[in-house]
Amino acid sequence: PAGLTWDAMRRCVILMALLCGAVVVSLAAKSQTYVESIADPKDWKKLLRTRTNVLVLYSRGKIKQEIHNIFNEVSRELRGTATLVHVDCSGDGKKLCKKNKIEPSPYVLKHYKDGDFHKDYDRRETVQSMATFLRDPSGDIPWDEDEQGADVVHINDVNALTRLLKKEKTFMMMFYAPWCGFCKRLKPDYSSAATELKDTHTLVAMDVNKPENSAARIKYNITGFPTLVYFENGVPKYTYEGENNKAGIVAFMRNPGKAPEKPKEEVWSDTPSDVAHLTDTTFHEFIK
Repeated sequence: PAGLTWDAMRRCVILMALLCGAVVVSLAAKSQTYVESIADPKDWKKLLRTRTNVLVLYSRGKIKQEIHNIFNEVSRELRGTATLVHVDCSGDGKKLCKKNKIEPSPYVLKHYKDGDFHKDYDRRETVQSMATFLRDPSGDIPWDEDEQGADVVHINDVNALTRLLKKEKTFMMMFYAPWCGFCKRLKPDYSSAATELKDTHTLVAMDVNKPENSAARIKYNITGFPTLVYFENGVPKYTYEGENNKAGIVAFMRNPGKAPEKPKEEVWSDTPSDVAHLTDTTFHEFIK
């Protein structure tokens, strides 16, 4: 072309070749799989002896490509953390399936932990759900997969939170961590409140224990769990300090404002009894 020297054209060709190569490498990485195929019972025994976190796809005949795609992607994402295995019960793996008493129709997912059968996979068949399960196979089912929490709006990341802040004028947010005992106790009441209020108010939940959600945890100064915050016009307006039950949450949402202080628990020493309650100032006098 006019205006381009041969040296410039040569550099353009090299650049295009490098870009094409990068695309090919990227596509190859996305198509790579670490799913292991096993048919021999001896290989199966060896695998269970050496791998502690194994998810097996037993299949018979042709199954939908989607489950293969999900399995392949999870194998890439969790390489080194979990082992994903495919056993074809209609082919070479027929003997192994019979030995393990597996009769897939057309497929079944089973998890093995520390060398033994652990449980049937009972989560959603998505990359996110499968990866979450394999990171903590003994953990509770994620709240967003629990039917009781269906009316709670579950926010998975900061981008989803940003969209929600623009969309909803007012809502209550429960910042929580899956391991938190107080959170586990509050979830049923919070879910019930969300169901009762679903036509008029929005109750939201966000797991800020996830590393990708740490920015939200820092921004809203979440130092304990659970923390319930009422948002209005995109900004926090109240931190909920009412009763941690359905009735308290419903009452607050119907009339948002600074919640009344929780009733003070009666101190044991204020209750008439035959027990002598000692303090630093009365202890020495009492034991004389």
